[in-house]
Amino acid sequence: MSVKKLSAFAGAAALLAILFTGVAAVPASAAPIESSCGYANPDGGGKFPDSICWLDFAGYDSTVGLTAEGQQFEMSLGAYDVSYTVTERPVAGWSTRAVTAQPANAGPFVMGVPGYYNGIPGQPFLYSSSGALYGAVQINVTNFQVSLNGTPVTGYDLVTAAPETTDAVTGNLGEFVYWSANTPLTLIDSHAPITSGGACAIPLNGNGTTAVQCNPGVAGSPSAYGSILAAPSATSITGSLFMYARGEREGLAFGIRTASVSVDKQVASRVDPTDSFDLSVASSEGPLLASASTGDSDSASTDVVPVIPSGPLTLSEASTAGSASPVDYYDADWACTNANATSTTELPEGAGASQQLALVAGDAVSCTVTNTAKAASLGLVKTVSPTTAVAGDTVVYDFAVTNDGDLPVDGLAIDETAFSGTGELGEIVCPVTELAVGESTTCQAPYEITQADVDAGGVSNEAVATALIADTTVSSASAASTALVAVEGESALAVTKTASVSTAAVGDDVLYTLTATNAGAVTLSDVTLTDTDFSGSAPLGDLECDTTAPVTLAPGDVLTCTVSYEVRAADVGTLTNGAAGSAVDPDENLLTGSASAAVTVTVPAAAAVGGNAAGQAGAGLALTGGDLPWYAVGFGLMLLLAGAATMAVRRARRS
Repeated sequence: MSVKKLSAFAGAAALLAILFTGVAAVPASAAPIESSCGYANPDGGGKFPDSICWLDFAGYDSTVGLTAEGQQFEMSLGAYDVSYTVTERPVAGWSTRAVTAQPANAGPFVMGVPGYYNGIPGQPFLYSSSGALYGAVQINVTNFQVSLNGTPVTGYDLVTAAPETTDAVTGNLGEFVYWSANTPLTLIDSHAPITSGGACAIPLNGNGTTAVQCNPGVAGSPSAYGSILAAPSATSITGSLFMYARGEREGLAFGIRTASVSVDKQVASRVDPTDSFDLSVASSEGPLLASASTGDSDSASTDVVPVIPSGPLTLSEASTAGSASPVDYYDADWACTNANATSTTELPEGAGASQQLALVAGDAVSCTVTNTAKAASLGLVKTVSPTTAVAGDTVVYDFAVTNDGDLPVDGLAIDETAFSGTGELGEIVCPVTELAVGESTTCQAPYEITQADVDAGGVSNEAVATALIADTTVSSASAASTALVAVEGESALAVTKTASVSTAAVGDDVLYTLTATNAGAVTLSDVTLTDTDFSGSAPLGDLECDTTAPVTLAPGDVLTCTVSYEVRAADVGTLTNGAAGSAVDPDENLLTGSASAAVTVTVPAAAAVGGNAAGQAGAGLALTGGDLPWYAVGFGLMLLLAGAATMAVRRARRS
């Protein structure tokens, strides 16, 4: 029979099993069995040896499982109570196979042996018996309930697995496992995939749905032994085993995937030698899940406790009753690790007497809190925000003061011991001036960055915190703390030169504009502009500037100069004119810049065709005014003026 036909046959049989299941006439169900669950060895292999607790079916009675009520199991899992029912059903159209509970310490199992969840205790596998051809059995774990102090909780994963494996389909040989659950089933672990065939074909058919099939893989395609599936907060999982040959057997395992946590305490130093510390792990529902106490030892540890992640846990420490010092006489440092390498759970870190930890199923978190006795002094941490600024920005200095001593203080004040700012620091305001042991406050003061601060390269501020020990005249001072504000102070000079026109004719005036712009963030001094490389036939006049150069320019300021030039005949072609600028920055660096402008000079239209309108009528003048030298033009104008004056005198005499 082909693989395709066998798969279709098994699928039809599974459907019939859902529609037609029988219950044998067997004795009434027995009283609930006090059971347990067990974890694999931490180094036993697999992804979740620390968080899957495999149900122990020791004491399972197949005849009771076949009753309508099934066999009831009860157990404790840390602080939680767990109950569930196991039923066993024949599959319509298939030979009946019985089920027995088996330990996980021998073949043909691929789970529970070295390399893959080794060390599972008890009898975690419900294993079918051998029997007639085409044997099948349906195993159900139903009514799965978890509670804490009588309050139902969710957040666990109900887990099922094929601890043996399916066989490759060869002739009439082959095994199939079909699962269903009341929440979606997802493959979470398996042996490394193989391509020789025989294990569950990967990916599992229906993975991520409420009905998943383990069909035997064929050679050349990936398959894997020991498939493990998880159904979040499920209350029931059904597994149907199909075996085509007389000697074939198959099994199922079930478990609960929780999270786990443990807390260790390390005491680095004590304020008083009699001080003792208590540790606790409290559920989101309130009850404690674990606790421990150091006594006079330097360490203590809670057990590794299972956690149903229904809400954030509270991990906390406190001084044991009768200890001389409260817990806030100590600095606490939390550090945690998670054995689940794929988890994205945020782990607690840093200081504080308590931490919140929100776990998910599969997490295995261990935390260490280290206590160090505080010194009898004030601590000051001065910071500034932002740490980089430009002129005009307001920065805020924070003076974080902590009473690290074992006595309360009052009269808290902040003394500025050094301040390089060129402006005035705002008033330092402290929310409170009294600090109990371990208390902190943050004083603040604003400051506006000046241009002179930018030119100086930044602002440095040093301060100390002082206070009186309460009810005394004894003062305590912190170490000095310094905060630096860096400024964005690049220096840059931009020089431009433009002409009022791009094309001019002889006789036109061209206005040149020169600019020097402080394009940086620091003040520039000795800013000047000059004309350079002028190709005109006559000299340029003096520059007229909006401010007498050399000048000092703040960032963004502009020095603007202009000069006008009348185009001459000798300039026909391209008239070029350059500009040069220079400045000095606060670090005495010389900055320079240059620019140029070009104007195309053309002959007037009338001159280009041989003269004016009169000349075109026949005068035929070979030389125009535009071609005469300037002194000749001037002399002609004088003669014209003299002639006009003579005519005016003659007219006067006649009258």
